[in-house]
Amino acid sequence: MNWYVKSALGFFSFISLFFVCTIIFFTVIIDVNTLKPWITQWVKENKQRTLIIENDINLSFYPKLTLNLGPVSLSEYQQDKIFASVEKVQLSVSLLALLRRQFSADGITIQGFNTSLVRFADGRTNFDDLIDPDEEPTTFTFDIDYASIVDTHVILQDEISDKTLTFSDLNVETGRLKNGLFSDIRLNGNGLLVGINTADNMTFDLNLEASQIQLNDGYVTSKPIHLHFNITNSRNNITGKFLISDLTQTDNQLTSNSIHFELTSHRDIQIINASVEATLDGLTDKQHWTLPDISAVFNFSNPEGSGPPINGRLSGDLVFNPLTETLQMNYTGELADSPFQADFSLINFSKKILNLNFYIDQLNLNNFISPQTPQQLTNKKQPEQSTDPLDISFLKNLNMTGLIHIGQLQIGDIQSTDIQLQIQPAASTASTK
Repeated sequence: MNWYVKSALGFFSFISLFFVCTIIFFTVIIDVNTLKPWITQWVKENKQRTLIIENDINLSFYPKLTLNLGPVSLSEYQQDKIFASVEKVQLSVSLLALLRRQFSADGITIQGFNTSLVRFADGRTNFDDLIDPDEEPTTFTFDIDYASIVDTHVILQDEISDKTLTFSDLNVETGRLKNGLFSDIRLNGNGLLVGINTADNMTFDLNLEASQIQLNDGYVTSKPIHLHFNITNSRNNITGKFLISDLTQTDNQLTSNSIHFELTSHRDIQIINASVEATLDGLTDKQHWTLPDISAVFNFSNPEGSGPPINGRLSGDLVFNPLTETLQMNYTGELADSPFQADFSLINFSKKILNLNFYIDQLNLNNFISPQTPQQLTNKKQPEQSTDPLDISFLKNLNMTGLIHIGQLQIGDIQSTDIQLQIQPAASTASTK
């Protein structure tokens, strides 16, 4: 072997041995807790945040580098208010693997993680200072037998959309995690979505399972991903499940050959059941998403009504782009054996500029109205006579334009033909022709 090669190998061997001995010295001979004041001072000076490590840092070297830490909290930028905290962190990693820039761990357990993320009205966030866009990512490989994140609470406050989303009791468990391969991902939790300046709120529960997701140099493939959810507000209860199969990303294109979606909605005494099949074709760089082949079947039922369920079907396509803030849908189908066609568009998500054009051959609203008992009819006051047989007041507060055309309409004993509802923005009024 060349002398220079021998010398280089000997030098690097000495450096590695020195590095290992230094770690042993700090973890075995020196109490690592003596470094706590230095760590907190460094965070204060360089990040202008306050780091508090309440208990001792338990760090052992043999047989693996094992860390037990908690509780720990980090303040908001230049404030005493807590930005994030964790009750307990446990991990055990191979020290020799770390020397080779490999993070090899038996497992990672994080308990009681809490944080509040805010996007301000000007687009800034309360964690901008923690992200350096110019910093080159460190090349590191990892292989973790499992990860467990339990009792997590996350608040997402968005002043732009005027919404706050809270995740409570969020738990994540995984199987093996390594570069490009994520196995047995299981997530469950519940949450609350509210308007910051309104009383509207919506609670939800969710459960997600993904057996395998693989990433390789920008290419992504996955086995089926299952999502079960339940959503509740003051009047609705929605239960559903979502399944996406053959999810594949190549370059800037993300596709799926099969999307299956089911939901059951209980609104007052009405029940809606729907089942949807679709495919996905998306351009990730332009955030342009298309569902080109949507087919759905649905039915409306009223357990307290005397009529049979109202069945329907539709087919069409959907185009969605969050960058340009556009959503467009086009459908044809049947409702109660009557053909219909519809197109819908949403522009500017904050202002919610809507356009709807809908045509149906026949519509019998008696099928959608609960029959009243004789007692209800006796106790009910007689309404004032109206020249407009259809209440369209719900359209007046919407920023919507469009046309609803009904070939033949029946409400109670009243029948009308060639009904056209011209929808105008909120500043004007909805009118009939």
